[in-house]
Amino acid sequence: MIHGFALPSDWVWPETASELANKGYQVLTYDLYGRGHSDAPEANNELSLFINQLSSLLFYTGLANGKPFDIVAVSMGGAITAAFAASYKHQIRSVYLAAPAGLIFVSPPETYLMKLPALGEILVRYLGPQSLAKHVEDGFFNAQQPEIQKEAKKTSAYALQQNVAHPGYERSLLSTMRHFEWDRCPENYQKMANSTSFPIFFIWGEEDIVVPFSGLGVAKNFFAGQKRAEYLQLPETGHEIVRAKEFLPSLLRFLEQSK
Repeated sequence: MIHGFALPSDWVWPETASELANKGYQVLTYDLYGRGHSDAPEANNELSLFINQLSSLLFYTGLANGKPFDIVAVSMGGAITAAFAASYKHQIRSVYLAAPAGLIFVSPPETYLMKLPALGEILVRYLGPQSLAKHVEDGFFNAQQPEIQKEAKKTSAYALQQNVAHPGYERSLLSTMRHFEWDRCPENYQKMANSTSFPIFFIWGEEDIVVPFSGLGVAKNFFAGQKRAEYLQLPETGHEIVRAKEFLPSLLRFLEQSK
């Protein structure tokens, strides 16, 4: 199970992983470099870094030499999955993607500033916490409602806690903004559509403004005519899709069908 850009596995996956384990699935979650409990190597946070991290983890655990496995990924984890599939498709049994990033290449204006030497570090140091909190809270649809607002604030507070507790967190997020090859991601999804045969499922919130819902249309175009591809769009749902009530039932059904 692969999480996204900012929030680590112990925030994103605990309920899902617990439910899957209770259903008899062997579950492996991990933190991307620079997040959660993972180290933050002094290396550019390129796609290849995260592909090598995943392949090394699978080799270390012995999963690389076993039966094909299922991948469940959200947001940036989807972009990593698409790139991983290009080289390791023989290891994959199925892929379930929740609001996967990278189907549409959009470079936010602030990314240019973040890439400038020294200025990027200054911006992240002084404006990063506010930007991170906004990025996380933007994922919640209808956040004006008290209960949703409470959950959004709780989630952004956890992300900010990472910023304090993990000495490499801030540096890793900046490095990802600078070096992650988002421009290559649409091509990787296209390759996954053209050169693999495993079942794949896309679930997306129609009100997602973090990873825009329009990406689902791109996915449908890439996988056009392929019965192995399934799609589920959720109204009145933002980027917090892992917490949507439809998420777990659709995942369990998909995994059962993919056995």
